[in-house]
Amino acid sequence: MDPPTSSPSRTVAVSLGLSSRRSRIRSIKGDAEAQQPRGLVARYNYDFNHHQRKQNDKLCPFRVKTIVSRTLGILSVYVLFQSSEVLLSSITASVKLGASNEVHSIESKSFQGSDDASSTNLRKDGSNKEAETETLKIMSFVVLSLMTIIFISMFLRLPENITWRSIQAQFCCSLVVHFQGLLALQTNDGRALTMLKGVAGAGLEGIFLLSLMIMLLSKQRLWANGLVCLLGIFSIMILCATVTFFKKTGLPSVPDMFGVISGLRGARAYIKAESAGDMRRVIKGLLGAYGSALPSAFLVWKEGQRDALTFNSNAIGTDISREQRRRSILYFFMLFMALVVVYCLDAWVPIFHVYASICGSFIFSPGKSHIELLDHIGKSADGAPNLILLIHDSLSGEYAMTREESVGLMPFLQKEFQSNDNEFFFLEDTRSVSGDTMECLPAITSGCLPLNDKKGKAIASSTNMATQAKMRGYQTLSFSSSPLNMKGTKYFMIEDALSVNFDRIWHPGVTREPAVNAEAQSDRLMGKHFQSWIQEWSQNTTKAPFFAQFYYFDAHYPFFSGESNSSNRLDGMLMMVDKGIEDIFSYLNDVGELDNTIVVVSGDHGETYTGALWGRLAGWDANVLHPLTFMYVPKRLSARNPDIVTNLNHNRQQLVSTLDLFPTMLHILDGISSKNEYNVTDNDCVRGYDLLSKKIDPERIAWSFPSIQSNLNSDRGIIGVHYRRSSLVCRFGWPKDNHLKILTYDKIVGSRAEKEEGGDVPTMDEWRSLLERNESVNGMPHIAMNSKYFKTLLNKLDGFSNKVQLRNNNMNYCGSCYWIFRVTCDQRMDYMMTKYELAPEQALLAVMENVQCTRNQLQ
Repeated sequence: MDPPTSSPSRTVAVSLGLSSRRSRIRSIKGDAEAQQPRGLVARYNYDFNHHQRKQNDKLCPFRVKTIVSRTLGILSVYVLFQSSEVLLSSITASVKLGASNEVHSIESKSFQGSDDASSTNLRKDGSNKEAETETLKIMSFVVLSLMTIIFISMFLRLPENITWRSIQAQFCCSLVVHFQGLLALQTNDGRALTMLKGVAGAGLEGIFLLSLMIMLLSKQRLWANGLVCLLGIFSIMILCATVTFFKKTGLPSVPDMFGVISGLRGARAYIKAESAGDMRRVIKGLLGAYGSALPSAFLVWKEGQRDALTFNSNAIGTDISREQRRRSILYFFMLFMALVVVYCLDAWVPIFHVYASICGSFIFSPGKSHIELLDHIGKSADGAPNLILLIHDSLSGEYAMTREESVGLMPFLQKEFQSNDNEFFFLEDTRSVSGDTMECLPAITSGCLPLNDKKGKAIASSTNMATQAKMRGYQTLSFSSSPLNMKGTKYFMIEDALSVNFDRIWHPGVTREPAVNAEAQSDRLMGKHFQSWIQEWSQNTTKAPFFAQFYYFDAHYPFFSGESNSSNRLDGMLMMVDKGIEDIFSYLNDVGELDNTIVVVSGDHGETYTGALWGRLAGWDANVLHPLTFMYVPKRLSARNPDIVTNLNHNRQQLVSTLDLFPTMLHILDGISSKNEYNVTDNDCVRGYDLLSKKIDPERIAWSFPSIQSNLNSDRGIIGVHYRRSSLVCRFGWPKDNHLKILTYDKIVGSRAEKEEGGDVPTMDEWRSLLERNESVNGMPHIAMNSKYFKTLLNKLDGFSNKVQLRNNNMNYCGSCYWIFRVTCDQRMDYMMTKYELAPEQALLAVMENVQCTRNQLQ
């Protein structure tokens, strides 16, 4: 009997040393005869593929151990580190807020009665429940993540070119690249759950992008290499922009979809603006970003070179190559779905967020204009004067007019402020409605601060000053130093206020002049266009009065200093602002229209000049809430109605809101002698007063809160109430720095205002009394007290009696605490009162107990 003849497939297998795996080869390859490798290259590729599979098979029994001990090593350490702080806080809260007889006795005295003490216990229970809920969420997230990873490791068959060790390396490189962003997130938020989700999101995002780059690089094609470079550079720039946004705003989250789109459109201008500021900081940031990307770049290059041979073998078209492609597709699909899940859980995935925003912008729209376009012009009142509204974005009156050094930089305004000719009326105690232009500009141009999401917002978005002026027979002109490119974005109301129903519009997109302040051009250069127009207009024999609206941007970050030659950008900015305002008056005087024109000048809000420069979006101080505001009313016009001078002289030293400017300007448009009545505060809008016809009550209360981009029933927000020369600001629902604080305002340099009776800063009890009194206008409420914003403010006031005085009296007891806590007693008391809703006496006691000292020891 002849011996069995060896088949070609067996010969190949024996020659390659793989005969022991023949059955597995056949199960994957199918018919061995049809798939027989031919040629040296094919045999080598066949050997390489099968060797990789063999190595993966060896790792199968140890996948669970590998993923737990290595992949989650760094993550587990970080989770334990962060969770320990939360657990410690929970234990501390339980101890401090437990059933201590001494504390209960203090609580009963502080809240005067068993009912109040019971409510305090309920608040304590709520604090404990919040801490327990936070810990439960952390543990649930950790357990769910571990179970998911273990399940995937057991059932997901990785492509041959990807091992668990390479995934570990990609995860570590991802954390290195995202390190600056995670550090900024820790600074702005710091909650363990947020950081845990941030680390998971950053790691997943990095693994997905690095795997994609490695796959593209392995193709060894020019277009793929170019795409890898672009993807890497774009990703690093996104991370740099995110870190910059975190640092400048102090916010704990990335901008929303339409904010991202707006940033991408103006990316060039923003980069130029950042470079024009602190160049050393920019270079340091870029070096840090690209330096942190070096490990990832090396990993991509190394893995790409290794996988190039695998890619060539897969290109043969065998069943093995098809199997590998299916695995690769499944692998990337699983990564993408994991990214989507953590993104929906509000994890920090900045690069994925940008791509999702770009895709979403093709589907979703932020809203459209509600202002009716006018195709006709009304008839102006007899003797109606010209009107100019000059809005300076971010011009703070607190910074410009209360500092001796600032006043000296603005000679024109200071000269007019000191004059006694009753033409310039500086409104010394003006308050803005917010720190965001999206809220503040519509308040000036529509006169409505919405109290609800439907009718209130519809009113605020249904008109602007051009619409009102055109209906009254005015020519309307708009001069904007900032480009009007916000149509179709969430900032469409800003563009509506600056463009709808204007007969002529000038902005950088029309003038084509160079941008010098981010996207904006110089204010003085924009004023030149007004000079050209008014010279032409003055030569007409018959002409309607004009309404000219200026939106100036020099005072906005990064603060254009222009030709001032000042080494300090803020000083140079003030000089440019002063010259820009002086130019307008000079142009009017040149054509003989100064005596027939009323000029209203105001910042929409102020600016934070220390810390996070855009921190005004979520945190307010005196610089933010006090814009520079004044009116120029020539004697020729005020002589028609002498009460105007009397009222303005009275109001210049009273509490004024930027909401007052709208009804005041309507009075001007209707004729200086008119006595029309304008809308007052109702259930839909907080409104202002006509400053020409009304003397402001010294007991007036004014409000600030974001209501256009925010919902007044949201769990996170900020609200301010103003009384005389102080403000009570309540910040709530944020990850950190929630507080109830009192702001005071400095006196204007050179002010002739006398100290008013009762001008001292109100105590917390007095603020509570003011809010409970809640004086109304014509029987209509000032505010909607049933909304969460106002309920939160009242609840925080409850139990915080005379907080300011208590701190002042007890600061000497806490001086020794500073070196232990590395925070001041004031900050520690703030934390205890906000976190656990303690009364001031309880907070002081808790601070002293934490450092194991008594009043006698501290004295």
